[in-house]
Amino acid sequence: MSYEYSFCDNGVYGAEDLNSLVKSLVSSGVEDVFSDGIAYNASALNGIVNTLYTGGVVPETVETLRVTKQEEGIIAIAPGGAFFADGSRIRITEAELLSYVAGEKNYVYLKQDLNEQNSSYPACTTSAPTGDFVLLAEIEADGTVVDKRVYATGKVPGYQSNVGRTLVLDYDFRVGEEETSGEREFTIELGNNNYSRVFSVNGPLQERYGHIGVYSLEDGSYFCTYNVGYRAFYEANIDCLSIGGDYHSYWAKLTFTQNGTQLIGHLSWNIMKDYLPERFPFQLVIC
Repeated sequence: MSYEYSFCDNGVYGAEDLNSLVKSLVSSGVEDVFSDGIAYNASALNGIVNTLYTGGVVPETVETLRVTKQEEGIIAIAPGGAFFADGSRIRITEAELLSYVAGEKNYVYLKQDLNEQNSSYPACTTSAPTGDFVLLAEIEADGTVVDKRVYATGKVPGYQSNVGRTLVLDYDFRVGEEETSGEREFTIELGNNNYSRVFSVNGPLQERYGHIGVYSLEDGSYFCTYNVGYRAFYEANIDCLSIGGDYHSYWAKLTFTQNGTQLIGHLSWNIMKDYLPERFPFQLVIC
């Protein structure tokens, strides 16, 4: 079994289990607040979490509990943890493979079933889930996997999702000596984080010839400027983001397309060999 859950009735839990719960909720510096020999029932233990968090996926990374299709009829749930509404929790310890019914709509979710089966587990069904569950994805009849993860939020600070936060990514694409034109493509998983802007930063902005631009995730528009020296910025273009260059031109351009929760970046260039750089480094700040 590649998943574990807690707390359920008739389970045996000691001080180590309870301290593990505390460590997942607070930072270091807390001593042993639970002692052996003191009785705690499952409801009381789950109630501790319930007072601190809403139900949902614990946002450790954008890959946490992400659902992907492995082959026709098989999906995988990536490792990660989640809280249920009652405060109980479940953790996928390694990729969990589930089958789905091709040609029909399927629901992939984590089910809290402590009352009926005294357990919690991952599931994939053609019927919509009910009761206490954490929805992870829906699989359309054509096989498309639609991310439906909702992140748990802390009623006190901690385990917050990336909503309202910044995602910073660094890229460094290297090119061959004769590769005077070419393209590179990369994918960024945004999740359900309500990001609205992608900022690009590259080149020595404090000196000369640096570029800075912004792409709107809301309307798909671009705006980019370049530094011509003495910290004087001028508009370079409004149909792409500029990557590197000199006073008169830019080396490469960056454009984006959106596919659900995925942002696909397209880097392209077409320049003379004498001006061909060895690499195209840039940073993206998504917020």
